[in-house]
Amino acid sequence: MSGERPLLRTVTAAFPGPTQPRRAHFIELLHRELAPYFRSEIVAPRVLAEDPLREERGPLALRRFPYPSRNLPAKSARLGPIAWWRYLRAGERCALDWWRHPQGAATGGAVVAHWVVPAGWIAARVARKLGLPLVLFAHGSDLHRYARRPGLRTAVRRVLRAATLTIAASDELGEIAARLGGRSRQSIPVIPAGIDAEFTPSEAPRLPPPPWRFLFAGDLIAQKGFADAAHAILALAERGLPVELEALGAGPLAPGFAGAGPALRLAGEGSLSAVRDAMRRAHFLLLPSRGEGTPLVVQEAIAVRLPVIATRVGGIPALFERRAGWIPLAARLPEEQLRAALAAQVAAGPSAWRALEAAMAANEVASLYAARRAAGVAAALRSALS
Repeated sequence: MSGERPLLRTVTAAFPGPTQPRRAHFIELLHRELAPYFRSEIVAPRVLAEDPLREERGPLALRRFPYPSRNLPAKSARLGPIAWWRYLRAGERCALDWWRHPQGAATGGAVVAHWVVPAGWIAARVARKLGLPLVLFAHGSDLHRYARRPGLRTAVRRVLRAATLTIAASDELGEIAARLGGRSRQSIPVIPAGIDAEFTPSEAPRLPPPPWRFLFAGDLIAQKGFADAAHAILALAERGLPVELEALGAGPLAPGFAGAGPALRLAGEGSLSAVRDAMRRAHFLLLPSRGEGTPLVVQEAIAVRLPVIATRVGGIPALFERRAGWIPLAARLPEEQLRAALAAQVAAGPSAWRALEAAMAANEVASLYAARRAAGVAAALRSALS
């Protein structure tokens, strides 16, 4: 690309902070990898009081807008209508700084939104004000949850129809975006978020079971199936099975499981290296989620050769079309069936688990990393903006 790099004026519903470095880390990682092709300025919500309002993060210039977060991301904070209105207006005011102090007009670019709602609503209004193309990234909860609500469905449809380009994290999200946006399915590329280069297999072998170490890594919310996972492991432990669950993450369900028993360890928010190390010592990643895009945590598990027990939702089946290491679960599996599925893996014994782990060594993993995915995003952006 000749000349000055175009500017991506980016609105995102989540972004890492100093004390929560894993929060939406894939957004930062993507824009860092896009830096050879595009400049990025980012507007994000201020979740914690210690998150600075302005921050330079390598090649990325970041501005945060305050909202009544109660130290939780908007999707977990259970905001009421007035609080949501304040969130959207604060985000729009912050993003309109690009209009009040214009720059980069001669080098083109676009207004980008990560998550169709709520970030897409803000970005669509700013793009219209600036007269620039709108690019949307559909990551999962925006279309799985919010697009199904009658009051929000109309807003989602309007935002999708205003976009020059929508990039979906899975085939399922691409189909939803095409239907609501009135576009052909072929016009919406599927490019999942990529993983950090830190996620590689350990040179040291895992300690064999027992005990059987299960890992949950992600938001501790019902949509991700955290309560289902915790209840299942605790019930198996009460029956005397040597199982334990380490939960890396934060969310509104955490207080209800504090002190639930020695089989459940709430490790809190973890850094990337903490998640990687937890994956290297676990025997299974457990993700009984009710809906996903193409989850990073499953891709990370593939990269470190950690067998995955996860529901057949979103982009998970596509990740394992030509890869080993997945034990599929039906979505919204009743708790007793989830317990039975986990007990069956324990009953199969260490040799069956070791064979599954060994089979993962042959998996292709190069395409999972952020650098490869960013190249695909850059190509889609150049094509749409040319």
